[in-house]
Amino acid sequence: MHYRTVAFDGQEINPPALCAITSGVNTPYGPGLCNFSFVLGPRDAVVGLFCTPPPVKYFSLRSYTGFRFRPQAWLPAVELADPDNNLTFNTTGKASGIMWREGCIRGDMGKRAVTKKEGVEDDESPFCKTALFVSTADGATAREAHEAFRSAGWPEAAMNLDVVSAEKAYFRNFRLPWVVDRSDAFVINFRVSQPLNRTAVEPYYFSSYPFYMLRHKSTLPSLRPVQQQHELGKEQQHKQHQQEDHHHRYLQQDDLVNQPREPLTTPPLRPRGTGDDEEYLLPSLAALEDSVISYMDKSRGAKLHARWEMEHVLPDTGRCLTEPDYYPIAENVKAW
Repeated sequence: MHYRTVAFDGQEINPPALCAITSGVNTPYGPGLCNFSFVLGPRDAVVGLFCTPPPVKYFSLRSYTGFRFRPQAWLPAVELADPDNNLTFNTTGKASGIMWREGCIRGDMGKRAVTKKEGVEDDESPFCKTALFVSTADGATAREAHEAFRSAGWPEAAMNLDVVSAEKAYFRNFRLPWVVDRSDAFVINFRVSQPLNRTAVEPYYFSSYPFYMLRHKSTLPSLRPVQQQHELGKEQQHKQHQQEDHHHRYLQQDDLVNQPREPLTTPPLRPRGTGDDEEYLLPSLAALEDSVISYMDKSRGAKLHARWEMEHVLPDTGRCLTEPDYYPIAENVKAW
């Protein structure tokens, strides 16, 4: 499995405080959070134009709540909905002029991906195609982004919506310091697994595609910290009262601005598994285990010294988002 993240210039799009306090922390995505994650306003969107990989068993693109700071800092690393993947992606025509192009026209790529006789991609294949990816919590923003690309000639059939669940996320209030609103830091992960031809897909891992951060601009003024009365003279106190009146006048409007116009909530999750009992596979699994033990002994002289049972873990994503001490996969960063 190969993982890639959407990376922005963190100094440009993230609050300086977030970059500063996390600069010395090692994360699964790299050192610090600045370039591997981003804050998102309730009406913002991340928009990407990219090409899908040559034929693989699986690929997906999905936003995560990567880091949470309320009531403390921790790493939920939770998908807010099912990912778009090779079974669901909306794509369009084949991509040309790219360095991994040869991986899309090889006859040994698999009959679903390639027409062996003609050496070209099957139109129904999700591989080596172009796609639009829009990640947002606001249905109105998604519609505006889609309309903009549609007006520019992008086909409706190649648009994909990545829902940032409005009921689960803490969004950035750009009128407040980040250390006050402590909004989530999101991550977008791209996963590619089990290529049908490793040589053909290898150059794809080093390719990159444009992703854009679209910020919704508020017409309301920024809120400034209120100073203590004993720090002010009479004239300053009068100005302070005016500022407070100004502040309260906009509070109701601010509450409306700092939420999605059309909140997108978590779509129904796709069913997991088939519902079939797989106990009949146990004899085959035991035979495979014996074969591996025998092979390691004969080929490398490696003896089995211990064994233990591994429990299948299906994380409770609700608890991952609400309980800092719940980490079924990886322990929290102690430095925080």
